[in-house]
Amino acid sequence: VGQTAVSYPPRSVPTDTPMPLVHYLSNGRFHTLITNAGSGYSSWQDVALTRWRPDATLDNWGQWLYIQDLDSGDLWSAGLQPTAAGPAAQGLLFHPHMAEFRRYDHHIALQMTLTIAPEDDVEIRYINLTNDSDRPRRMRLTSYAEVVLGPAAADQRHPAFANLFVESEYLPAHHALLFRRRPRSAGDEPLFLLHMLVSDNLPDSYRGHESDRTKFLGRGRTARSALALAEGLSQTTGATLDPIMALNQTVTVAPRTAIRLAFITLAATTRRQAIEWAVRYQQWLMLERAFARARSLAEQELRQLDLTVTQLELMQRVLSLLLYPHPALRADAAALAANSKGQPGLWAFGISGDYPMLLIQLHQETDGELLLDLLHAHTYWRRRDLKIDLVILNQQESNYGQEMQGFIYHLIHRTHSEHWLNQRGGLFVLREDQMGLADRILLKTTARVILDGSQGSLAQQLANLLSQPTPLPAFTATQDTAVSPPPTPPLPRPTDWQFDNGLGGFSADGKEYQIYLRPGETTPAPWINVIANETVGFLVSETGGGYTWAVNSGENRLTAWRNDPVSDGPSELLYLRDEETAVLWSPTPQPTPANAPYLVRHG
Repeated sequence: VGQTAVSYPPRSVPTDTPMPLVHYLSNGRFHTLITNAGSGYSSWQDVALTRWRPDATLDNWGQWLYIQDLDSGDLWSAGLQPTAAGPAAQGLLFHPHMAEFRRYDHHIALQMTLTIAPEDDVEIRYINLTNDSDRPRRMRLTSYAEVVLGPAAADQRHPAFANLFVESEYLPAHHALLFRRRPRSAGDEPLFLLHMLVSDNLPDSYRGHESDRTKFLGRGRTARSALALAEGLSQTTGATLDPIMALNQTVTVAPRTAIRLAFITLAATTRRQAIEWAVRYQQWLMLERAFARARSLAEQELRQLDLTVTQLELMQRVLSLLLYPHPALRADAAALAANSKGQPGLWAFGISGDYPMLLIQLHQETDGELLLDLLHAHTYWRRRDLKIDLVILNQQESNYGQEMQGFIYHLIHRTHSEHWLNQRGGLFVLREDQMGLADRILLKTTARVILDGSQGSLAQQLANLLSQPTPLPAFTATQDTAVSPPPTPPLPRPTDWQFDNGLGGFSADGKEYQIYLRPGETTPAPWINVIANETVGFLVSETGGGYTWAVNSGENRLTAWRNDPVSDGPSELLYLRDEETAVLWSPTPQPTPANAPYLVRHG
């Protein structure tokens, strides 16, 4: 699918980069962000379909595809995430209309191509799996993504609450999961999300489904080591407390042959429309037509905007920094430290501060080439319903006349962007000499990317973007690690608990609740304690997870809160390392538990 020769060749994308590199696909309504690690999200208009966080360090939020060899036990994924298993060979191509992942593991060649259907709100992930060995291979392919089906801002604020309104059902005729969000008010618009697996009638195949994240991952686990990959999918649907969409199929691939599958994700305003599209895209001819049509329209758009593949690549790299905050083109540490104003300080300029900000500083008319490139990029992003605030800062002093100001507006008119002036996710033209110092610092602090017309072209300012930082040397233990340290007696389990339930109980004096966790043990759900006074407070679970706030626990968090009842990964943690043996562990049961019992006391 999608292999016909095109006028705009794809670009090869490195997979080992200091920050995620993104590719944004959209038909103007349905949007998919994919990174070079295979992470990203899907959304429909202003509704997040799958969960995502802009984590430039881990980049571990997305829709995954697991591949398992059921005979050898080998496990890997279509992209680097979530398994982080390194392939024998891999390649990644970003086409104007699709993304293409290729990798070779254990004599299995995988090709996954991803596109958005132009006419319908449908995402297609086409899989081609080739057995390059001389023996049959029993393989299982499993998809996974966390379902939101609501505003991204509400999900980021309180995902556990947002999850409560999502329901699912399984449609066996289509091997599909159908999700809907229960309306909270009469004004809520209905929206349905359907996730479907399409395959040929393969012999010896088995299909499964899952919509409960707790059952898929397992308590205390993450997507890297999901329990369902060992035990199978539980076929759970309904009003699960933590909804996901997961489908799998087990197949036997004959020697030197290939099979094809496709994972379809679509959004519709009615159940009937969702099922009609599901029926339509169960046909391989429709999938091939969608790729061909997407390619044709993408080429047509690039010609209309007079964009080259090189320009498109530069635009996507700027977008990578806008969506995944990274210090590469941000203000320096001194400017960030000097800031004294908050988001409301932007409102005087008509800027909401809700969207990523790109700031360009202009000094003279020769800087116009850079501005023109960014105006073309902003037009390209707007067509994909991608909200980016482009702030143009005129640094020419007013006593030189209005030449620069008029030149800026001329370029805006030339790119047919004047109706986006002072709009949310639009263009903002400001004069530096009419702003106070605090406001100038605020702009530079808020901007995720700062470009300067005096620093050369866009290509020149992005030239060193992918330079890898020098890593720290590996730690070396001071003692011979072959010599084992003397054994440490295990922490004893209290014997005087009241209402002992096997994991915990009240202390004899009733002033504490104590939990005793042996290696590998977890509580069924996070056991939370909230400790606060009128000014500051913190929340902590038995794993050490939680966060700290000041004044207001929702509006002024000092550290991140996962709000994750399954994995409960801590954002505040302490590592201990034995400098003689290099043994590493944490004093809390997460994130690096010691091979020893933990006694947790809540008082």
